[in-house]
Amino acid sequence: MPPLKLKLVSPAGGKPEGPEALFRDLKTRSPQIQHLWAHQADILRAYQAQAKQKDIALELPTGTGKTLVGLLIAEWRRLSMGERALYVCPTRQLAWQVGERAKEYGINAHVLVGSQAKYPLAQFTDYQSASAIAITTYSGVFNTNPRLSDPQVIVLDDAHAGENYIGKMWTISVSRLDHKDLYRSLLDLFADDLPSHFTVVAQDDQASPDQRQAIEIVPGPRVRGKADAIYAQLEGVTEKDDVYYGWQILRGHLSACNIFASWSEITIRPWIPPALTHKPFAESNQRVFMSATLGEAGELERMAGIHAIHRIPVPAGWQQQSTGRRLFLAPDRSLTSDQYMPWLMEFLKAHDRDLILSPSGAALGAIEKEIKNAKLPHHILHSADIEDSLDGFTTRAPAILSLTGRYDGIDLPGDACRIILIYGLPSSVNVQEEFLWSRLGLAVLLRDRIRTRITQAAGRCTRNATDYAVVVLVGPKLLDFVIRKENQAIFHPEFRAELQFGLENSQVDDPTVLTELASLLLDHRPEWQSVEADIVQRRSEGVAPRSAAIETLRQIAAAEVEFAYDLWRDGYDAALKQACAIVDKLSGDDLASYRALWNYFAGCAAYCLSVEVGGEELRRSAGERFRLASQSARAVPMFARLAHALTGKKEPEPKIADLDGLCTENVENFLVEVGFVGPKFDRLVEGTRSDLQKTDPKDFERGLTQLGEMLGYRARKPNGNATPDSIWEIGNTYFALLEAKSDETPEDPISVATCRQAGGHVKWLKAEPFVPYNVEPAIVVVSSRSKLDKAATAHADGLHWISCDDARRLFNETAECLRTIRSKAANLDTNDRLKIIVEERKRFKLTHDDIAGRLTQKLLKSLPN
Repeated sequence: MPPLKLKLVSPAGGKPEGPEALFRDLKTRSPQIQHLWAHQADILRAYQAQAKQKDIALELPTGTGKTLVGLLIAEWRRLSMGERALYVCPTRQLAWQVGERAKEYGINAHVLVGSQAKYPLAQFTDYQSASAIAITTYSGVFNTNPRLSDPQVIVLDDAHAGENYIGKMWTISVSRLDHKDLYRSLLDLFADDLPSHFTVVAQDDQASPDQRQAIEIVPGPRVRGKADAIYAQLEGVTEKDDVYYGWQILRGHLSACNIFASWSEITIRPWIPPALTHKPFAESNQRVFMSATLGEAGELERMAGIHAIHRIPVPAGWQQQSTGRRLFLAPDRSLTSDQYMPWLMEFLKAHDRDLILSPSGAALGAIEKEIKNAKLPHHILHSADIEDSLDGFTTRAPAILSLTGRYDGIDLPGDACRIILIYGLPSSVNVQEEFLWSRLGLAVLLRDRIRTRITQAAGRCTRNATDYAVVVLVGPKLLDFVIRKENQAIFHPEFRAELQFGLENSQVDDPTVLTELASLLLDHRPEWQSVEADIVQRRSEGVAPRSAAIETLRQIAAAEVEFAYDLWRDGYDAALKQACAIVDKLSGDDLASYRALWNYFAGCAAYCLSVEVGGEELRRSAGERFRLASQSARAVPMFARLAHALTGKKEPEPKIADLDGLCTENVENFLVEVGFVGPKFDRLVEGTRSDLQKTDPKDFERGLTQLGEMLGYRARKPNGNATPDSIWEIGNTYFALLEAKSDETPEDPISVATCRQAGGHVKWLKAEPFVPYNVEPAIVVVSSRSKLDKAATAHADGLHWISCDDARRLFNETAECLRTIRSKAANLDTNDRLKIIVEERKRFKLTHDDIAGRLTQKLLKSLPN
């Protein structure tokens, strides 16, 4: 016989006065849950005082009982106002976890995840009749036809992660792997609109991992101009294809979208998701955003497509202290990956369960390759293995849980896991963010997001006050972010103190010292007490004041959101006015790249308006905005090309690729890899100097290739016979093919064989896939000999010469230049660093034009016989 279900009507007077009072009425809660914590009660009272706000954000750090607060708010509104209440989680596993917590609290709630058609009817009916809270995932609300279509209050948990979950509904991702034909068709359609060096790499299935990192934006006017062709490509997709659902939403709104192209995917999406066009979200009475870190630059508003969200700050007492204890280890602080990777593998091997978090599939693949090569006995689990429960990981040993982009929503308290490896900088979890970071260097905009992800990732194994974990930070870019004082300043004081202690104590010559350091915490050794005292002291120290740019970004967030809705409604005139007003507020060097982006957006709006209403003046206005966008230190060459096309000026068209600009960015990336601080740079410089002093071909050629990389080129030593000894390439436009003869006697002349060997490199290069047919490489013989065999003169046409000593002098100048840059730019953001790199390379005469000139200054045939 089924259990008796009583139908009772509660009198009006039985409604709880507020969510805090409701807690006392939960008589069926677990006996272990006797009281609300003081900070939970405080934030519930603050919420009740603001309960009429449409959008509210609650900041509750990890370990402060956020789930109970959110469930109490949803249950109070359900009981007191009769509202249908929805509690939204990022993943199914989290939804089931919240469901378990609701049972412990004595709150009536049902987990509705998976196939919408298979929601249990009785549970779904309980939600519809406001008899129970529904717990679901973001995708359960943000889809084209949600069954949970009419919530009246929505509690959004882990709101800081919502950008991907909400934005996905307004995104088309055409994967190279899953949609090969469509990817190729769209790439061909945009080929003329993207830099040639990018399209060459994108067409190459064998492109190297570093080449695959490139990302570009299709010019907005070209998206508008090719709308019919884009429609034709996408209209063929069917409901069996995941692209179909995004296209149903974006159809008719292409002018409101950006199109990003990378080697792995082509993405179509608006800058900010127009979430208020989605009825279940827009028509709810209240939306409550809960997050461990809300940020201060308006990122929550941009993520949710909401103009303004009322914030309730972190509870008193949590401004200084956090939950649990973390020991940070940063092997990149003083060691190269070759030096510390064997240690890292042994460290992971020594523990039963390890958690690895990485920003991309490529990065995760790289560390998993190391794990497999090291033959670790651990079973590797991925997100599919924990879709509904973490038991597959927490009950297995040895095991490694390896996840991409999952910096939150994984709770591993106690002995479940003590080791976290954060592999790579979490600067981007989608293509749009990657463009902002790698192409525009928008650290000022993304800093809050990165801080949040690092904080969340490091907190996965410290879920209560007595938890502890070792967090290993791996990757030069990750180190470069956390080591900067201005970035440390935005972290929670106790987190910052832990980070500073770990970074300072990770400066070691022997990586096994890091194992000893970890044992102080993991084995509860007495020496750890002095570390505790040090961290407490550090957390009380003052920090640098908050950047004024953060306040500016917060102030313009509402205007940015309105701009997105104007574009979505084809209101180009209003969008243009909003974009221009935003640009006017983005003053100062800190916001130069963001100002460039908004000048670009203003140009796109002006162009769309010119198409709608006509008028050459609007086209010229668009061109002028693109010209202003092109003046940023991290300018995208496409901005300048658009300006040239629309302004009608007679000046020469800009080059398709700004080769020196690419070299400048590569120099910055190189310095991040070797460290703007620490001993790795000096070790590399001395190693390269030593290689170039030697006559052994392998050593000298290795040094020559390293020199090319230091100068900003993509330098490599090709495999195979009869290949150049080193290639310096940039933008798939410039190629220097170096033939090194360091081991030859200086007294003798350069031979016919050497000339023939070097001359043959042209044919080799043109046989390489995706090299432009009309490329004219610089072929340079690098030799200790300074005479040419008379018989070789006829074979020396088109060849150039520099001496081995010339190469060494060039290296010395390059090392001095980079050392100067490091001394001036270590604590600056990317854009300021680029300015210094540009200035110093010009001062040292090491620009691309300078180097190309030095390599080709002397014709080989001009040498005496």
